[in-house]
Amino acid sequence: MNAKRVCSLALVLALALLWPGLARAEVNVSLTITGSADEIMAILQTLKNMGYGGGFDANDPLKLRVQSTHNVQEESVVQPPAETPSAPAEPAPPAEPAPEPKPVIALNNPGVQPASIAAGQPVLVTVEVIDQKNEIDTLAATFGNTKATADLHDNGTNGDTTAGDGIWTAKLTAPADAAPGPSEITITAYDANGSIIQTLTKDQRVVPLNAKVPVAVTK
Repeated sequence: MNAKRVCSLALVLALALLWPGLARAEVNVSLTITGSADEIMAILQTLKNMGYGGGFDANDPLKLRVQSTHNVQEESVVQPPAETPSAPAEPAPPAEPAPEPKPVIALNNPGVQPASIAAGQPVLVTVEVIDQKNEIDTLAATFGNTKATADLHDNGTNGDTTAGDGIWTAKLTAPADAAPGPSEITITAYDANGSIIQTLTKDQRVVPLNAKVPVAVTK
């Protein structure tokens, strides 16, 4: 904060003291001193030490009147910048679910052609095999609850189109006495010992490794 003090000094000189023989007259001299309060007080004290400006002494040739004004500049206050309303944060996109680990062993996408057959007619059964540990030795397809079965192969024979492509195929004939209506074909995986391979479901249940595909028997 800057302070400005202005002291007006009315200097009254008695001409009679300075100019003997002249008629007494008063001369008013106005002197403006600008400075800090301490600086102005030092000047006044110096005059007082010299015997001038002592106040209301009639013998004081320097009659001093002091007028003081104090102008205070308003302290400038730095206003903080107005806050700009920020746009609402966009919601984060939903996290993509972690991809499920690929199964080590599985029977995927079972299929049958045609989907409807008459009793005693053959169908082509296919299934995609995942077997990273080479546990599967044999795949067998069974028609409904009958004893009609056939082994699947991935060797380019028995209806298999391409050997070694992971698609196993078999020709399975529906029983001659198969009842008309919906049925299903079950494909089951066996190991080298002839045992049904067991696997875990997502809810950690142990079940046979198999796949089912619907088929219909017409009249």
